[in-house]
Amino acid sequence: MTNEKNFFDLVIAFCHWVKRCAKGLVDCIARTIRLSLQQWWAVLIGIALCVAVGLWHSSANRRVFHGDAVMLFAPEARQNIISQIDYIGSLCHSPQMKDKLSLDADYANTIHKIKHYNIIDFKNDSVPDIIEYKKIGSFLADTFNVVMNDRLDIRIYMKHETDFQTVCQALQHYLATQPDIARIDSIRKANLRRYIEFCDEEIARIDSLSNYEYFIRNQQLDLQFKQTLVMSERDQELYYTDRETLLRQREKAENILYCNPNVVDFVAPMSALTFPRTWEMTIWIVVGYLFGLCLALLAKYRKEIGTYLKQR
Repeated sequence: MTNEKNFFDLVIAFCHWVKRCAKGLVDCIARTIRLSLQQWWAVLIGIALCVAVGLWHSSANRRVFHGDAVMLFAPEARQNIISQIDYIGSLCHSPQMKDKLSLDADYANTIHKIKHYNIIDFKNDSVPDIIEYKKIGSFLADTFNVVMNDRLDIRIYMKHETDFQTVCQALQHYLATQPDIARIDSIRKANLRRYIEFCDEEIARIDSLSNYEYFIRNQQLDLQFKQTLVMSERDQELYYTDRETLLRQREKAENILYCNPNVVDFVAPMSALTFPRTWEMTIWIVVGYLFGLCLALLAKYRKEIGTYLKQR
């Protein structure tokens, strides 16, 4: 005599379990409907109370709007900027916020939260792919090489206010006045300008060698101070690869200077977003119905509950 079961026995047991669960669910729904009809006044009271709270909570004066924008900066200043944004975010609902950002007290009080998120470049083409609103470690083991170090997504939450541009300008001014961040940015921009000049000189040199090879190769080359010019077979080409690389690198450096002329710059407009009011009211109605069911149960079993409490 053994207790082993074959596959068909397991399938039959699973079907019986599903049948019991379905029957229990149908019974629960039927009892809920019956209770709602019997104690309809309690359900209506619960829904009415929660709808009133929902209308108050979702009113324009109490709604929280948020907007996102991408902040550009020098990669070497990334940690300093993150520290400063975290510090400013910790001052929300504090009187110090208006002093740090030079804002009016009433306007500063509307700032609810300030958060930052990494921007991910999966394809390694310097083009943002996604914003890391949630940790992506669950489907990407290593994110060290895909986080773009020269930008952050800044999300600003404001209560009954949608003028995010004023906060962005205040943040931009505050970060530009930080000595460490400003010094790193000035050094980076000076290096970029010097690199652009270097690329121009190298491109001119490559063009001159190409011109010599194809136009004055058979002529006598006048070299000063008895210098010697030696050109191998490899160097007698048009230098397409070297010239293209320099042009691409110069264009990249110029693009960085163009897109990031200040210490920090915000790109992409901030659109005011919030949780849809229809969805919020739907949730409040569901909560009101559940609250009404609780009131209905109290009304139906009030005598039993009173007797139990007296016995305790």
